[in-house]
Amino acid sequence: MSSPLHPWEKVEITLTAERDYDNPYTEVEVWVDLKGPGFEKRVYGFWDGGRTFRVRLV
Repeated sequence: MSSPLHPWEKVEITLTAERDYDNPYTEVEVWVDLKGPGFEKRVYGFWDGGRTFRVRLV
């Protein structure tokens, strides 16, 4: 990401698949791993139609 992140600020990451899927809802799994001192969390994203997938973080 090119801009700084701030605590409690909503961030949305948009990803675009390189190809089409018959059923993106079941064929693709999207996530972001967050890591910091004493902290690890996996946040799952979702299919948003077409080739678009999103992960929302707060």
